[in-house]
Amino acid sequence: MAHEGSGSAAPEALVVTMKAEPDGALMLRSVELVARRSRVRFSFPGEADIASALSGPASAEMASLARRALERPGMLAMPDHVARLGGLVLSDCSVIVAGAVDGGEQIMVRFNRHRGALLTFFAEGSHARRALAGDPESLMTEALEKAYMPLFDFAQHVELLLERGELTAGTPPVDALISINRRIQALQVYRALMRDVVADGAPALPPPPPPLRLASSR
Repeated sequence: MAHEGSGSAAPEALVVTMKAEPDGALMLRSVELVARRSRVRFSFPGEADIASALSGPASAEMASLARRALERPGMLAMPDHVARLGGLVLSDCSVIVAGAVDGGEQIMVRFNRHRGALLTFFAEGSHARRALAGDPESLMTEALEKAYMPLFDFAQHVELLLERGELTAGTPPVDALISINRRIQALQVYRALMRDVVADGAPALPPPPPPLRLASSR
């Protein structure tokens, strides 16, 4: 199982993607924690039986929702549905069922509200549960890194164009790019601070790119 992320906001929705095999087996493909501008995704490339990947209450809830949705393929909206899974409460549910390209049916379950410990959604000893319970700072730091890097790449490209004279300050579009570059440069400071507050034992982050040399907006 692998996990990936982007952004840093606290999770606001839980999205579970499963596959119902032609023989009736229900396999887990991914679980996503989704926020306004970010998401953390735990994927199961080999597909795992939901009973082994999720906690007992979560596995039973997903199986029940899947059976209900498979009776009426398409989209099933259940805004009043509440799932109480021990220390976790999920609500405002929708389920989408569509044919999978490799056979069977793909089932996507989304809960738009949650309360409690999301780690209890996963089975004891699972990688996802260990990641959320043991090192949440590192997980969110990794997500931030993946959000920052495209910004740094963009800023360096703009700086190169300014140095070559292919962009000239003094016009509204170019001045806007220079302003954006300054704001991205400020992120370097926050990134350095973030490196200092990551929990002990978290994996080391790659060094930041060199500071941007901003062209004058004369």
